[in-house]
Amino acid sequence: TIPMAELVEKEVYAFDLSQEMLDEVDQKKEEKGLENIKLINTQQEDYIPKDTIDFMLMSNLVHEVENKIKFLKDYLTGLKEGGKLAIIDFKKQTSDAGPPVKEKVSKAELYELLEEELGLQLELAFDLNEEQYGLVAVN
Repeated sequence: TIPMAELVEKEVYAFDLSQEMLDEVDQKKEEKGLENIKLINTQQEDYIPKDTIDFMLMSNLVHEVENKIKFLKDYLTGLKEGGKLAIIDFKKQTSDAGPPVKEKVSKAELYELLEEELGLQLELAFDLNEEQYGLVAVN
C-alpha cells in the first residue's frame, strides 16, 4: 500500500480484515506523511466503492479465499471498465514459502478463473521470483 501511494497522486484503498494490519499501514502512512491512503476494514458491508478503481493489487491473498469466484466478483464491482487487476500469489509447488502446496492456486488455474469465469482479459503473466507469479488482467 505504501509504495503504491508514493507512486500515484490518486487515492489508494487499503482493504483488510485485520484491524491490526490496517493500524500498521496507518502508522506507516503517518510516518511518511501520505494523505492519499484510505483504510477500509472489510468486515463492514458495502466497503467497495463501485466503478471507481483504476488499478487493484492483490498480493498473497487468493490462496486464502475459499470461494474465489464470489470473492473476486465482489471486488471487481469496484474496478472501472478498462481497469486492471494484478494478482501476486505463490506458485503451486512444494516450498518453504507460503501455504502448503494443496492450498496454492496455480497460474493456469487463476488464468482460467479470471478469463473464463470472470470475463477479464489477461494482459500479462510472469514469474515474480522462484516462489511467486503474477497476472495482470483488464476488466
